[in-house]
Amino acid sequence: MQDRYTIERELDRGGMATVYLARDLKHHRAAAIKVLRTGLAATVGMLATSVVLRLPEQEAVVLKRVSYISKFSRPLSREEITQLAADAAERNRSLGVTGMLMSSGGIFYQVLEGPVEAVDRLFQKIAADPRHKDVLVLTSQEEVEDRQFPSWAMKKVNLDEEAASRLEPIKALLEAIVVQREAMQRLMRVLSRSVWHELMEDEPGGS
Repeated sequence: MQDRYTIERELDRGGMATVYLARDLKHHRAAAIKVLRTGLAATVGMLATSVVLRLPEQEAVVLKRVSYISKFSRPLSREEITQLAADAAERNRSLGVTGMLMSSGGIFYQVLEGPVEAVDRLFQKIAADPRHKDVLVLTSQEEVEDRQFPSWAMKKVNLDEEAASRLEPIKALLEAIVVQREAMQRLMRVLSRSVWHELMEDEPGGS
């Protein structure tokens, strides 16, 4: 059940059960979860100690998912990256945003998902963060049906700390994206100069 709902706060407590306000991560709506006392649940022969009560329908929440890659603007220590992810998780919980932050060899890869306005405002703030530069949006999807990371306000994965060989392809992919980006930037500069040259040739008196 913990992968399907996140508990927001306690609503009521009685002799037989406690009721919590929760968020249904699959259907993006509020729910009330009644948790029976363990002894009572055993007495009535229940298979579980919780009952989900759907609250009145609210306006559907439109979700957005954004992923980007960027470079460290300066060397960041393991402690700084850990603190960055912890701060992001605390902030994201208040916004209803989930996602993950991956770092490797001076590269950030992050995924954000949540309500459209919250994700847009958050990404603008992240893009202006002086701790990284050369932010490149890889994907920007609206009207997303389900979250990829419903249980993580911000999952941190530091590939520089991970020794598992299964993560090597991910490191290689991140590095390849950065290399391709730099190659694309060089091509765009060449294209810009070529277009300018051709336009100047068409001007009167052009060489």
